[in-house]
Amino acid sequence: GFQDQQLALQWVRENVKAFGGDPDRVFLFGQSAGGTSVMAHTTAPASAGLFASIGAMSTYVTGFFTMERGLSTGQAVVALTPCAGLSGTALTACLRDLDGQELVRTTSGCTYGISVDGVVLPELPTEAYLAGRAQRVPFLIGNVRNEATTTVASVFGCEFGERVYPSYTQFLFAPLVGSQAARLPALEYLPDEFPDG
Repeated sequence: GFQDQQLALQWVRENVKAFGGDPDRVFLFGQSAGGTSVMAHTTAPASAGLFASIGAMSTYVTGFFTMERGLSTGQAVVALTPCAGLSGTALTACLRDLDGQELVRTTSGCTYGISVDGVVLPELPTEAYLAGRAQRVPFLIGNVRNEATTTVASVFGCEFGERVYPSYTQFLFAPLVGSQAARLPALEYLPDEFPDG
């Protein structure tokens, strides 16, 4: 997961010159969950200096798990598989033997996030951003059309539309702006057209 990304960034830093690149001009980009990873890298000490600028599409800094939530989510996922009831090396072996496509189908309704362990990620990225502790690098941000519409439907149990958009927007941004969530400028810009279903 996240530490694999850090190793990849280190490899790029050490080897990009061989491909004609500049290790001091690495642009780290991600979309959706990848954008969330990009945001996390700006608050991870071991990622410092591995990129010069970032881009994130359809992302937010509120989609992170505490270790407790990460563990309980993992346990809930295991309970949906044939590996339920196993532990230790038997559980690890069972999970490795599962068919990947079947695992994705089985756990498609589950919510995942990067877990904040206090070491690799010392604090919730939201807290780091609010306190000014995130790395200060040039940052390109944007959104793609219809991002997370199926997620919205599963979270709110209904179609994504004009009735849901304000609630979802407040849900996403409330951790950052608290009681001001009802006054978000984004609420004044309802999409012209909502997707079906």
